[in-house]
Amino acid sequence: MSSVKSPILLLRGINSDSRYWLDFPDEFSDEIKLLIVDLPGTGKNIASKTPLSISDHVNFLRNEINAEDLSRGIHIIGLSLGGMIAIQWLSMFPNEIKSVTAMSSTGGKIYSSIRRINPVNWFKLTFSIATDKIFRTNSFSKKLVSIVTNIHNNEPRKNWIATKFSNLSMESRVSIFSTFRQIIAASNWSPDFSDSPELGKRVLLLKAKYDRFIPPKAVNRLHNMIPNSVLYEIPSGHQISLSHPDEVIELSISHFMDWE
Repeated sequence: MSSVKSPILLLRGINSDSRYWLDFPDEFSDEIKLLIVDLPGTGKNIASKTPLSISDHVNFLRNEINAEDLSRGIHIIGLSLGGMIAIQWLSMFPNEIKSVTAMSSTGGKIYSSIRRINPVNWFKLTFSIATDKIFRTNSFSKKLVSIVTNIHNNEPRKNWIATKFSNLSMESRVSIFSTFRQIIAASNWSPDFSDSPELGKRVLLLKAKYDRFIPPKAVNRLHNMIPNSVLYEIPSGHQISLSHPDEVIELSISHFMDWE
């Protein structure tokens, strides 16, 4: 497979910093320049206040990327909230973003938010986050892996992911305050390509067939909101890069090559 020449930026989703990519970055060719940046209010940027809008997330992250890379153009692979930021970035600054892969991302006005989530599983995760923060029970990592992957319980990789998440959760780098502000930003975001429908061709949407975190139909609705976007379904849970990294990379590189 040919390798892209432009850098690829990786953006995580709600309540996680860049460490939660685990071994996904290691799967890329050494020829590819990866940019791994924490969202505001998470990881190395935990001291920064989490914006309440996706546009403000974009403005924050633009200052985290080398100006020379931006001037030449980059590609983005984003998970969930990270995918929303990537799409918004493309619509705001199309000269900086060559193309985007958005995994398990949704969009719509705030009144449609209930259709973009699985309320039961969101409640379970929110409750376990709060429990972890207050009582140090370490329940969140186990609950998270059970909900966001479709990896069978007897597979070694599922236990490996759970152990990694558990270790990461011991050193929290995302506050409850930041998490709720991320949720507000995500719930009130909707893409707008009405003035530039051709830009939609640069967007690859990856839908997880067995997503228990968001309804897969919500990704279909986002596909309909972005004219000319490409939609591909993967037999995965919400965090597609955990269970199908090779497929994510292959599809993304193929898509990115069209916009080099």
